[in-house]
Amino acid sequence: MKEGREILVQFRNRWQLLLYVEAAIYALGFGFFLGSISGNPLIGALGALLAGLVSLFIRKPWIKDLERSAAYVDTRISTAGYSSGLLIPQATTLTGLSRLQRYRVEEAIKEPVRKLMPPNGLAGAAVVSLLLILAALGAKNLGWPANGDPSSPDPEVQQIRFTPLDTIQDAEVPLPQLLEQRIQLDYPSYTGKPDLRTNDPNIRAITGTAITWELRFDQGVTQVWLETGGSSLNLRPGDGSFRIRRKLELSGFYSFRFRDSLGRSQVSELYSLQAIEDRAPVVTLEGLPQYTYYEPGQESPLNLRARISDDYGLKEAYIVATVSKGSGEAVKFREERLAFTAPLAVGSTDAVLDGTIDLQDLGMEAGDELYFYVEAGDRKTPDPNRGRSETYFAVIRDTTSAGFAVE
Repeated sequence: MKEGREILVQFRNRWQLLLYVEAAIYALGFGFFLGSISGNPLIGALGALLAGLVSLFIRKPWIKDLERSAAYVDTRISTAGYSSGLLIPQATTLTGLSRLQRYRVEEAIKEPVRKLMPPNGLAGAAVVSLLLILAALGAKNLGWPANGDPSSPDPEVQQIRFTPLDTIQDAEVPLPQLLEQRIQLDYPSYTGKPDLRTNDPNIRAITGTAITWELRFDQGVTQVWLETGGSSLNLRPGDGSFRIRRKLELSGFYSFRFRDSLGRSQVSELYSLQAIEDRAPVVTLEGLPQYTYYEPGQESPLNLRARISDDYGLKEAYIVATVSKGSGEAVKFREERLAFTAPLAVGSTDAVLDGTIDLQDLGMEAGDELYFYVEAGDRKTPDPNRGRSETYFAVIRDTTSAGFAVE
């Protein structure tokens, strides 16, 4: 049984190591950039130290303990059954059914956890550091910093650029030019985000966002297509422009193609579509031991506090409590859904809810076990995302026998 805890220990150690490496990569990039730009190695060293400390302060690798490791494993490995936390305490402290569940979880996640990559930002840190190093080298080659040129123009808004498909063009008849581009993002109503107008053709938005493109040309364009994922979609003409509206479902790339009145065709560069998934609610229980034991006749109500957060607003939250009676083949389970003391404020992105579980109201007796967790749903439509806490346990000791029989 010692091996079960060791699975989480090794995962935690890998997680912490990756976060320290991430901080070192940021430190390297910022240090090189500042040292190269300033020409002073000391400034570079101080910049590296500051960047590393800031990264460590934000990421906090030292707080990635076994409980957080178990919670992450539960969200990524379905066979864990939200019970990875059973691997943390000593097996001798668990009751019969809990011990049996611990053994099942250990066997189910042993191999998947070894392959599971802890959450980290190594890729982002590497990209940022590489860009800083390239920027420093480029600036140095260009002789930056110069003596100051306040008249330098601001970067222009990225224009959709077209290239002729025909190698031979009639120079006497100029090619149509794009006069105006408009892109509107209509976010899903449940997010509460206002619609956004932008000229940037590289789009990053939440999944389900409706995107409207409108292109206006200076002359003689007869047909325009949006090409993405192997499909070619016609833009609808009207009021001197061409328009199309599509819902963002998957990440990918797209381009435009048009044909003018002389049959000449042009195609644009590729632009990115990045669909950001709406995350499930995050649920944690504060200040509550994973196991609570009672002596017969001393079953006081069990008080809990749940902290719940969601990126675009919560819709519901409740306690799921399952009572286990008996043992072996005679074991019976009864599940109930319990409300919190005060109702959830629908639409809130952060909530702290208090609840009480009365073991006597649940009809528990000596030898019975209670499994409970908190589940929450967000406002995503038509199918809300659901998140849940780890599973917690309450046991009324059976003083008439040494423990539960495991058959």
